[in-house]
Amino acid sequence: IVLSCGGGVIKKAENVALLKHGGFLIFLDRSLEAIASSVDQMGRPLLSASKNLLKELYDERYALYLAAADLHISVRGGIKETVEAVLAALREQGVVEG
Repeated sequence: IVLSCGGGVIKKAENVALLKHGGFLIFLDRSLEAIASSVDQMGRPLLSASKNLLKELYDERYALYLAAADLHISVRGGIKETVEAVLAALREQGVVEG
């Protein structure tokens, strides 16, 4: 299965340990600009409170995501390209076959 967690899950070491115990953590690294253009700030009260908050959260959490990740994928294309990059990397690491 693929489990997508809320961004704050990375802030607690016990959360990371639980996720690592049951799975393989992949950090889909998107630029701040790409995140900002796709996030619905009006539907997210925390982000709509401040225009700078998204950057602050990104800066605060980026290193945590890098440290926790078993696999780091720089997202530079669309969904199809990202899925292909993830599958290729998982095959290379022997996590999946074929």
